[in-house]
Amino acid sequence: MELTEQALLNFSTYRNIALSTFFVAFGSIFLILFFTYKIKRENLFFSFFCFSICALFCASEFLAAPAFLFLILILVVEFISLLLSKILLEKNRSLLPISIVGILILISSLIKTNRADATNFMQISNVYFDLLLLLFLFSVVSTCITIYKGFYRKKDDVILIIVAGVISFTLLISSFAVNTFELKTILFIISAPLFPLIFSFLLGKRILNHHTILKQQLIEVENNQLIKIENLAIENLKKEKEKQVILENQNKVLEENVIARTLELVNEKQIVEEKNREILDSILYAKRIQATILPPLAKMKECFNESFVVYLPKDIVAGDFYWMESLKNTNTIFLAACDCTGHGVPGAFVSVICNNALNKTVREFGIKKPSEILDKVSEIVSFDLSLNNEADDEIMDGMDISFCSLDLKTGFLQWAGANNPFWLIKNSGDLIEIKADKQPIGKSHNRKAFTNHEMQVEKGDTVYLFSDGYADQFSGGAEIKFQRSRFKEILVKNRHLSLEKQGELLSTTIKEWRGQNEQTDDICVLGIRI
Repeated sequence: MELTEQALLNFSTYRNIALSTFFVAFGSIFLILFFTYKIKRENLFFSFFCFSICALFCASEFLAAPAFLFLILILVVEFISLLLSKILLEKNRSLLPISIVGILILISSLIKTNRADATNFMQISNVYFDLLLLLFLFSVVSTCITIYKGFYRKKDDVILIIVAGVISFTLLISSFAVNTFELKTILFIISAPLFPLIFSFLLGKRILNHHTILKQQLIEVENNQLIKIENLAIENLKKEKEKQVILENQNKVLEENVIARTLELVNEKQIVEEKNREILDSILYAKRIQATILPPLAKMKECFNESFVVYLPKDIVAGDFYWMESLKNTNTIFLAACDCTGHGVPGAFVSVICNNALNKTVREFGIKKPSEILDKVSEIVSFDLSLNNEADDEIMDGMDISFCSLDLKTGFLQWAGANNPFWLIKNSGDLIEIKADKQPIGKSHNRKAFTNHEMQVEKGDTVYLFSDGYADQFSGGAEIKFQRSRFKEILVKNRHLSLEKQGELLSTTIKEWRGQNEQTDDICVLGIRI
């Protein structure tokens, strides 16, 4: 049965519905692509284009007389969508054929809608429109293949898309070739949505596979990073262990060196202590020897009713010493407070020389006058210290001395001094001081004979002979010397005390004055009461 005009109209209705379904399906596909890969915005605009064509078909079918402004609006939407797709696809021209054919469909559909009242023109435009639809379907199939190949290189799915497109073409062409209205309608309705459905299924499958692969790749990358981190941690741990071993070895070597050095120091300390012990034993023995040249205190007690000796060496042995000699068969007593150069061991050696010189002068040469005794002692000391010395190695060491002779029966006192003075406190409390000659015993420049001083002392008068050590001691706080002025003040103020008490007072006072300070010089003070 040939197709009547009513049948053609019914077929046109089915075709419009089928094509609307076709464009909705493709619009949905490209919208899904946009939401999946938002960076490709051309998919969004092309989906707008498909939805616009669908709206055009629905308007021509369901609206009796579509408003011209509505058609113009759809045309503008389609045109803008295609234009934006074209701009975004400047480097990818896979949608260009669809765009061109779509514009032709747009124009022909607009003409067909406006000229629906002319039957002949409608038939011509239907044929033209159907041809454009075939071209559009062909372009869509080729574009879908290009898009799908961009996602996935597997040929089986591409062949399946081609087969679906060929089947859709075959069924669509068959719908135009048959004359039976029912068969024509069935073929068209089947062919229109077949390709979009198959392509949508394959595309969804591909997107799922693509995300699965991306997830696996991400997991693999994370695993590789974890492996690298683990290997790095193992390597760092290995390096730390190596450093620890190196440090332990270094510490072990250091400990061995410390132990060896400690043993060495202990041995050296033992050697030093042994040497110090030997030196100390020698000095202590020297002290015993030096003590033999000092007159016994008991001898002084025999000669003088009251006397004291304050003898405080700075070191174990001293350069200071006191000397006493009595002439046989006479009432004359010689007494001296001597201060040799230096202190400690060197001073002690000089003191032995000076003591021998005093003994030799009085005992062998029989000199009795104090000034002449000092002249002779100076000569002997200079000679003894110059023995075995070269001319350019002259020794200027010697002795300061306060020397007196006293006739115990008559009270006649003679005195001579080298640098150290003579003090006499009368029973009345007056202090008499005699200055010494400013030259030492021993070698000195511009030497002259010592001066001899004579005086008569009375009962109760007190004589003081001393070295400079007592007055030169520094205080513990202000770091100032005690000085002879304080020394005089103590003696005058305490003249009423016994000489034994005076000696104790002098010792206590000078120790308190020094405090924690070290003693700076030997101390020798003699006191006798007539």
